[in-house]
Amino acid sequence: MNNNRCNSAKYIFLIFLAICFLATGGIFVKLSPLPPINTGFYRVLFFIPMLLPFIKKSDLQSLSYKQVVTIVLAGAFLAGNLTFWNSSFSYTTVANSN
Repeated sequence: MNNNRCNSAKYIFLIFLAICFLATGGIFVKLSPLPPINTGFYRVLFFIPMLLPFIKKSDLQSLSYKQVVTIVLAGAFLAGNLTFWNSSFSYTTVANSN
């Protein structure tokens, strides 16, 4: 008998939970007394230490130049996305922005 069904149900639940966290994030950005760009910066800044245990030093040293450029471009696009998304709360509602 195959147990893939149990595992997929767990992952569907985790995806649903992540979507709930993303959807409620806009409410906290809207309620924040800081400017929207600062709020986005602090969201990323405080999350970086949570990701550090998952990074292995050997993995970073084995990256090629092309992979580093791809990672930097992905980070730049994510920063732009967060900037525009956080700024959109100044112009419209949370529901429209999401």
